[in-house]
Formats: sequence, C-alpha cells, structure tokens
Amino acid sequence: MSTKQKFRKDEYKAVLADLMTSDPETFSILAEGHNKITEFMNENSGLQQLIKSLQPMLENIRPVKEFMRPVLEAQEAIKEYVSFHLELSERISILPLNGWYLNIEFIDKLGESFITPLLRQENHELSLAFTEAIIALFEKDFTYIKDSVVNASPKRSKILESIFNLHIQSAYEASINLALAQADGICKDAFTVLTKDGKRKPTGFFNIENDKKVQTLSKSITAVENSLLLVLTNQLAGTDRNDYPLLKSNTTQLSDLNRHAIMHGETVDYGTYQNSVKAILLLYFIVQLRNFNEWSKAEKEIAG
Repeated sequence: MSTKQKFRKDEYKAVLADLMTSDPETFSILAEGHNKITEFMNENSGLQQLIKSLQPMLENIRPVKEFMRPVLEAQEAIKEYVSFHLELSERISILPLNGWYLNIEFIDKLGESFITPLLRQENHELSLAFTEAIIALFEKDFTYIKDSVVNASPKRSKILESIFNLHIQSAYEASINLALAQADGICKDAFTVLTKDGKRKPTGFFNIENDKKVQTLSKSITAVENSLLLVLTNQLAGTDRNDYPLLKSNTTQLSDLNRHAIMHGETVDYGTYQNSVKAILLLYFIVQLRNFNEWSKAEKEIAG
C-alpha cells in the first residue's frame, strides 16, 4: 500500500470514528451495508470468481479505476475500523480492572498506537505511558467532555457542572463524591431491569445482583453480536464485581477509587487528581452508554 493510499484510509477511519459517536445510526447503516456485501460475495462464489478474473482488466481502464478506488478504500476502512473495535471489545475489561471506564470516542482519540498494545499483552496491568496518555487527552478535551456530560441531563446540569468546577478548584473529594452519586442517578434515569413480579425497576451503575456479584446494569443492556456497543458493555462487571476496584465490596486499597469505601466513609485517602479524572470519565462513559442504548432500542422497535 502506498503512503498516499494509507493516508486516505486513515482519513476515512477518522471520519468513521467521528460518525460513530455523532451519528451511530448512519454508521450502523454503513457497517451493515459492508456486512451484507461480504455475505453476498461469500454466498455467490461464481460471481466472486468472475469479478476476480475481471479485476486486472478493470484496473487498466482508468475511469473505472478512478471511480472504484475511493469506494474500495472506504469499504476497507469500515472493515478495519469495525474489526479493530470488535477485537478490542474482547480485551476491554483491562480498563475497569484498573479503575478506568472509557467511551468509544475517547478511545478513538487515544489512537490505535496506544490501544493496540492492550490487545497483545497477557497481564492486566496498564503501563504508566498509557495512564499518562489518558490524563493528557482528558486535559486537552476537558471543555468538550464537560459540555458533553453537562448537556446530557438538563435536570442534573447544575450538579454536573459543579463537579467540573470542583475538579478545577482541586476539591477532589467533593468532585469524586458528586460524580459517583450522579453516575448512579444518570443510569437510573435511563436503564431499567425486569423484577421477579414482571415490573420495570430503575437500576443504577452500582446496583449489584448479590447472588451473582454482577452489575445489574449489565443485564439491562442487550448488545447485538458483533456490535461496537460491546466495547462499552464489556467494561461492565458481568462476572465477579470484586475484580473491579471501583465496585469491590471490601477493599484494602483505600487510595483507590472505590465507591463503597468512599460513600461509607471508610477512606480519607481517595481525594487525588487521578481519581477525580477517573470519576469524571466514568460519567462521560455512562453518557455514551445511555445514548447508544437508546438508539439501539429505537432500532429494535423499528425492526419490530
């Protein structure tokens, strides 16, 4: 692949990343179109062989070549973008295992050069360079993240804005407490689970099914197979919540961001800059999780 071709493909990927977050419905149509074309080609081997045999001739016809090139490059960019994120979804739990919750937009801005090593390593430890990259991007996009979170819930906007102001003022204990409380509240505004008596009940981020030790929230969202929503849902505790620093019921690491220890006054060592960043990025994560879930439900209703 030439440098020029790679540059174009990278441009397509950047557009796809923006489309993924700003207009997930259109992105889904593009991705689904790519899947349908692939399925059709796989099911029609004769046609596939015909196109393959004609390809050398078609490539020598300049108008055809010039017309097909951007189409093929765009299709390849979609394929690579989707494949990368589906592969990432299988390893994404490394983030919450280290106390971080990142939405897809934030991950895309970090870039593949930082994310790819997560797919290759065998342990669950994040490098210092990765943590520094998260914090650097948070600081760079602070205003954008603030606007995204504050505008996501009009009835909570005053409280949400105060979280960011407290963070700026280095009042980290206060920003963290408020952020964790609002993380629960935003989820309860948007997510419900079916109770044993068949009624819908709001569920917060920190609600746990005690018998299974899993986040109730993970049961309220149905991610379609091969959906990019898996990048978000696979960060939820679908197994033992005690593997996750934020969700542990009894932690000995009192400087960690742990909801139970903080809300029950068991720690006084949590008020750090990094924990405040984690708490705010949790809100940013939940906002996108809510938006994607609402879009996914609307799509299912349309499909019948």
